[in-house]
Parts: sequence; C-alpha cells; structure tokens
Amino acid sequence: MGAYIGAKIIVGGEVYGTACFADTEPREDPFVDAERFFVELIARLGGHAIERRSYERELTQREERLNEQREIYRAVIDANFDSVFRFDTDGTFTYASESVRDLLGYSPAELDGQPITVTHPDAQTTEWAWKQLSQILSGKPAEARDFPLKAKAGHIIHTDIRGVPVYDGSVPESERSEDDIVGIQVLVRDATERRQREGLISVINRVLRHNVRNEMSVIRGWADMLAEDLDTEQATKVTAIRAAAKRLLDLTESAQQIEQNREISPELEPTDVMPLVNRIVTECETRYPDVSITVDAPEEAIAETLPRVEVALFELVDNAAKHGGTPASVEIDVRVSDLQVTCRVRDDGPGLPNTERGVLEAGEETPLVHGLGLGLWLSYWIITTVNGEIEVTDFDRGTTIEIRLPTPSRE
Repeated sequence: MGAYIGAKIIVGGEVYGTACFADTEPREDPFVDAERFFVELIARLGGHAIERRSYERELTQREERLNEQREIYRAVIDANFDSVFRFDTDGTFTYASESVRDLLGYSPAELDGQPITVTHPDAQTTEWAWKQLSQILSGKPAEARDFPLKAKAGHIIHTDIRGVPVYDGSVPESERSEDDIVGIQVLVRDATERRQREGLISVINRVLRHNVRNEMSVIRGWADMLAEDLDTEQATKVTAIRAAAKRLLDLTESAQQIEQNREISPELEPTDVMPLVNRIVTECETRYPDVSITVDAPEEAIAETLPRVEVALFELVDNAAKHGGTPASVEIDVRVSDLQVTCRVRDDGPGLPNTERGVLEAGEETPLVHGLGLGLWLSYWIITTVNGEIEVTDFDRGTTIEIRLPTPSRE
C-alpha cells in the first residue's frame, strides 16, 4: 500500500479489529494530529457500537432465558400450590399471585403493603405465624398443616403452607447467611377438601372403634363365664375366643394411636432418645418377664425429632417381644454419627412375613388387616413424619428393623 493509517477497535477490553484508511498511491504529506484523532475517534465509536450491539443481544438472550424460567416457575407453582405470597422481613405483603382472588377473595393489589395479620383470624394464629417466620428468617424453611387464613369475606380457609427465605440475589449462594435474607416466600395450598375428608374418616374411625370395643367386651365377658362352666378341653376353645377378642381390641387401640399421631408438619427439636429407650425396656420387661431384652447403646443419643418417636420404638420392641422366639430374645442397638441416630431392634423369631414387610418398605396400607401390620404402620407413620427412615434389614436370623433419625444441625 502507498498510504495507511489505522487504530485498534477495543471491545470488552480486548482487541476486536482495526478501523483504517488506506490507498495504493503514496501520500506526499504526513498525517497530521487532526487526522490521527479522527481515526482514533472512528475506532472508539466503532468499538462502542459493537459493544452495545453485543450487550443488546446478550440482554435479549438473558431476558428470553428469564422468561422461560419464570414460565417454568409459574407452571410448577400452579401445579402444586394454589397461591404464592411474599413478605418483607417485617411481615408486610410485597407480592401475591393472581390466584389469591380465588383463594381469599383479595386482589394482589389489595394485599400489597398490608401486614400479614390481615389474613389471620385471631391473635393465636398471629403468634404462631411469627414463631414460624422467625425460624425462616434464621435460614430454615417452615411448614404448617391446616393453617387458618381469613378470607376477605370473613370466613376461614384452612391451608397447607410452606415458607422459605428469600436471599439477596447479589450474594453468592455459597456465602449467604441469615443476614442476607431480604424476605420470605410462602407457598399455599387449599386444604379444605382434605380436611373435610379426614374429618369424615376420623368420625368413622371413632365410631368403628367404639362399636368394636363394646362388642368385643361382650364377647370376652361371655367367654369368661363359659370358661368357668366348661371342662378343661372345652375351656381351651374358649381361650381361643378370648385371644381373638383381645387381638381385635388391641387393633382398635393401634388405630387410635395412628389417628392421634397423624400430624405431618411437626416442629422438630433436639431429643435424647436414650430415656425413651430405657422406659420402653422397663415396660416391656414388666409385661413380658420371660423375654430377654438387651441394650447396646451410648449414654446419650441426641436426634432432631419429637418425643412421640417413643410410640414407634415401643411398637417395634413390643412386637419383637410378642412375636419373637419362645421365649423371645430382643436386642436393641443404638448408634450415633454426625448425621443420624440409628436404632436397631432385632428378635430371634421366624422372621417378618412379606405382607408385613411391605408396610415398612413401601408404606402399603393393605397389611392393616393384620394386628402386627397395624403396629408397623403406626411406627412407619410416626418415623416418616419426623423426617426419619425405617426399614427391615437382612440378618442371619429373626427380624431386624432399623430406624434412622437426623441429628441436630450444627450450623
């Protein structure tokens, strides 16, 4: 080339190319400052234009991705929850999904800026809600079952809710703490139909239990009188009648226990399992003096659970004592790790039938026709509703059932 002048085009801090002027013919006069400044200006303007175009393209792509994520989020919420609320850290509504119209009769705009108490039917509800909000603001999700909300028209709607903290988006996830929480998001599901259905089941359950207990008491009473009047051989048959009546009475008691422990939104707390185990052993040794019960456990075993796990553990030990060998031998083994407390109950009996194993392996309801199956169902229900796990493990002899409970968080 005979003449050339150019300048680098910088995009994003890196060289993108050049802006230049060239000719095949030589130039007689040297380039002056104004010409050099003009070329630099063209290069800078070109770099800025390219940066702006790239930024606009990236912004468009980000917006498309964000819209796609919003749509996925909306679809998930619509499929699983009736409404979504967001509050600031002071408990003031900052957002309500459009579906709140159908749930509570408010428009989203009517709730915006209102305190959460506007949807509470009484002070007791508010007190309980603030306790849950405090937990969420410490970084831990919270759940509630049959939580009452007052609709705009004044009637009460019972809901299942789950609240989670909302963090400052500018803080990396790995660095977040409770100081970075800027709000609370609550997912709400209308529980009215489920509550009505469970109420009906509860009434039927109580009526059936009452009638069965009354009729079985009559049967046992007549059986006792027959046993006194009959000879030894015939009295043996009466003993079978009395045993069957007792099993049915025990069945009604297990059904009552299940109903009393059906709550599925517990507030877990650090609980020492060992006092529960010791009480169970003492009671079972009193009930079954011929049964050998041994315990291998530490002095303390703290789990994040509730004291009602004692009912589940008792069912397992009691069943092992009743259905183990002759006489039965029961071993209770408790181990503690950083993540969980493990309790194993082992007997030397004939092993758990497959129909009963299904209760613990899949939570199947069909084995409820068996007395033993109902006790196992009660254990399964309680353990799984306190975030625990329960299963039948394979050993050389008898039956071993293992319960795993989480340990308290060390955060």
